[in-house]
Parts: sequence; C-alpha cells; structure tokens
Amino acid sequence: MPSDNHIMASASRIRLRSVLNEWIIVIVFLMLALAAVGGYMTYTAYENPGTTVETEQVSSWEANGTYTTAARVTEPNPLYPIGTTLQGNPAYFTAASPIIDGQFRFGYSATGSGSVTMTAQQTLILRSISDDESGTTEYWRTTKPIGQRRMDDVGPGEMMTASFEWNVSRQYFRAQNISERLNNPPGSTQLLVVSTVQMEGTVNNQPVTEAAQYRLPIEVNGATFEPAGVQGSALTGSTTTQVTRQQTYGQLWRLGGPGAIVFGLLGLITVAYIYIGTELLNISDAERRFVTFQSSRDEFDDWITTAELPEAATDRPTASVETLEGLVDTAIDIDSRVLTPPEETAFYVPHDDLLCVYRPSPEVQSVMEPNSTERTTVPESSKDTVDESESSETSDSFLSVLGGSTDDSDEQETDNSETSQDSQATTDNKSAQSEPESESEPDESTIAEESGASVTSTDWDAIASSEQDQEQANGDADTDTNTDQTSDFDVGIFDNRHSESESEPTSDTGDRSTDNTEDN
Repeated sequence: MPSDNHIMASASRIRLRSVLNEWIIVIVFLMLALAAVGGYMTYTAYENPGTTVETEQVSSWEANGTYTTAARVTEPNPLYPIGTTLQGNPAYFTAASPIIDGQFRFGYSATGSGSVTMTAQQTLILRSISDDESGTTEYWRTTKPIGQRRMDDVGPGEMMTASFEWNVSRQYFRAQNISERLNNPPGSTQLLVVSTVQMEGTVNNQPVTEAAQYRLPIEVNGATFEPAGVQGSALTGSTTTQVTRQQTYGQLWRLGGPGAIVFGLLGLITVAYIYIGTELLNISDAERRFVTFQSSRDEFDDWITTAELPEAATDRPTASVETLEGLVDTAIDIDSRVLTPPEETAFYVPHDDLLCVYRPSPEVQSVMEPNSTERTTVPESSKDTVDESESSETSDSFLSVLGGSTDDSDEQETDNSETSQDSQATTDNKSAQSEPESESEPDESTIAEESGASVTSTDWDAIASSEQDQEQANGDADTDTNTDQTSDFDVGIFDNRHSESESEPTSDTGDRSTDNTEDN
C-alpha cells in the first residue's frame, strides 16, 4: 500500500489537473489577451508612439508688497542714545522710541517687458481684538488715512515706496481712553497699517489690471509695541500655449510589451500542447472517484486510526458499507473508531460479532496503487530457473522415450562394460550439440540416483542401444538442413508423453529392459 504522502500527492495532482481542465478556456483567453496587450504596447512604443498635447508657459509675471519698520530714540533712557534709529528689532520700548517709521514697498518681475501704473492707499486702523479657537473677535475700531502714493510707467524690477510715521504711545493712550468710555470691553489694543494697491498696464504684451491689499499688524501694550509679519498674497499672471509633441514611453512600457508577447505565446503553446498533444488533462472516472474518496479520507481523518488488526478481529461475519462516510457514521453511532491496517486499503469498524467493512472500488485502488501489477509479476530470474528445470526434465524424459523406440534394433554390443562406455560417450556428444540449457543437465546415472530407482546392467544395455541409434540419426542429420525443425518436433512429442513417463518410471524402464534383452 502506498504511503499517505504518496496518496495525498496523487490526489493533489489530480485536483490540479481537474482545475486546469475546467479553466482551460479561460487560461487560453488570458494568454491571448496578454499577447494582444503586449503587441499593443510594442506597436505604440516602437512603430507608432503617437502624439500628446501639452500646455507650455510662454511668459509670466509676479507682483508683491512688503513692509519695513524702524523706530527713532527720542526719549532719554539707559540703553540707547537719543537720535539712534532702531531697525529690525522684534519689539520697541514706548518710553525710549515711541515713534515708528515704516515703508511699504511694491513691485513686480516679468519674463518680458512691461509698463504699469501703481497706486497705494494707506490707512491706519486702531482696534481692540481678542483671539480664540473660533478666530479673531474685533470689539471696536477707528480708521484714519495716513497717505497715498502713485507711480507711472513702472517697469519690471522697479519698486514703488510709500512711507508712514506716527506716535505709537499716543495711539495707545487714545485706545485706552476709548476702552474706558466703553466700560473696558475685553481684548487688546492693536494698530493695523493697511496698504491697498492697484496695478494697471501691460506686462509681457498682455494687458494687466490687478488689485491687492497688504496689512501690517502692530501689537501694543503699556511698555512695548511689536510689529508682526505682513499679511497679504502676491499677484501673478502667465501666458500659455498648446504644444504637440511625440509621446515617449518609459523602459517598463518598451520592454514589457515584447515580454508580454513572448510570455503569452509561450503560455498559449504550452497549454495547446498539454491539451492536444498529451492526456494530462483527461481525467478518468477512476481518478474522479479516487479524488472523491481521498476528500472523504481527509475530511474524516480524525475518526480513522491506523492499526494492525489481529486475525480474531477479522475472522467474523462482515457487513460491507458502500461509502467511507457511511462507515464513519456507523463508528460515530456506536461510539467507536474506524481502523485501517497500514498495509491494506480497507477500513473496519468492529462491533460485537459483526465487522463493518469499507473497501474502495478496484478502480480507486488502481489509481492508488498504479504499480500493483508489477509486484505480482514473476521475476525474470525465477522464470529462467523454471525454464531450466523444465528443460532438464524434458531431456530426461526424451531419453526414456528414445530408449523405448529401440525394440527393433538388430545390432547390439555384447560387452556390457563397453556398451556403458559407448553410451556415456554418446551422451557427452549429444550434450555438446544441444542448447546452452542442456549443458547443465545431469547424466543418466545422476537421474537414477536422484529419482531413487535402481538401474541394472540390462537397463544400461537398452539405454546404450537407444543412444547408438540416436548417434546414427544425428550423423544422418548433419546432411539434412531441416535438423533443427525435426528436433523441435521430437521435443514436442516428448512433451505429450512426459506425464506418462513420470507416472511409472521404474516399470517403464523395466519393460524396455526386458524387450531389449529378448531382442539380444
């Protein structure tokens, strides 16, 4: 019986073949689709790549505004001399430098030429605000214009500058006065410089009309004021055109196309060869039953135990069960287990005096044991031994037959000893002319000894006379081209008489000896 691993591997192979047979059409279409996709990729990459339309920027421009701040020291203090200009500090002291000097700068850059008119309107906003998670809350505000600036025929790279100046301490005290009159609402005081810019003209030979707003927040408390970052966005513009270019492909597309063609065609050829040129996908009924059996075997493996059954367990009336599932159900009902011998494809459930048995059908067993016929074949060496034994018996019986056919011989040797010697020489000559099997045949004396029969001198005379006639026949046969066929025919005659010669060897020999004695 094959091992469990061998059986499971066979079932897996058959299942795989069954799946391939079921999905063969889908696999063929997949291989065709893969080859077709590869052909398209190869054609577009090498033969006809096609064109693509891209948007290309011809010209562009950008305008932006920024603030710079400084503070002059106008009051005595222990840090800075009066008249010193402080610039770029994160904070300024209101007691030393209460006045802020600021500039707003605005300009643009372009890839080509341009001529525009710029105007900037500046406003000072004083307000009270508070910031929280929801955003900025403004409680009150006052607005005051602080200047306006205009600049014509401004080209790329030129800047428009607008300056402003005011006393921060004075604006803070003003805010405090307003808050007191409003019963001190929550919030902090903030100064806000707002510059509103308009830009009109031509840039890169294209008309431009744009507007933007830039703000500079200044946080103020009783001792310091802190300018913050600029709030505002840049102005941009561009000119584009549509450009048609030949499409290009990457290495994955260029190499993947031919690879897909080769893989698809090779797969198609392989599938066609397997389906047409082989019988790999032809699943027989026996193999289907084997897969069904193995599936049940795997499903109920927890209920099956491999065990050697004693003779007493199998020497009882049996009940055959059609399926392994039915046998397992029987074992479950009687609270038992299914037993299977390790060297036998059978399953047993002993119960009282009855033995329930399930044996797979011969077709299933032929799939499980595909080489079972080879194990029952007689080995070649055994065949040779049997043939040699039969050949020896044939030669012995053939001598007996020949001895019995010399009843009419008129010429006999009178001396028994010389007759025995001639008979032995004749036998040696016959053995040299026979087939290779006859070289190992025992002589007449050996035959007699092995058979246990007594051979007298008279018997040897009869044998010798027979051998002389045989020797004369062999001499005549040297000139006859049909000697081999005649010998074969004689052996055939022997085969028909062989059973009679073995049944009464002693009496037959005695009869022939008596006949020969009377002839002498």
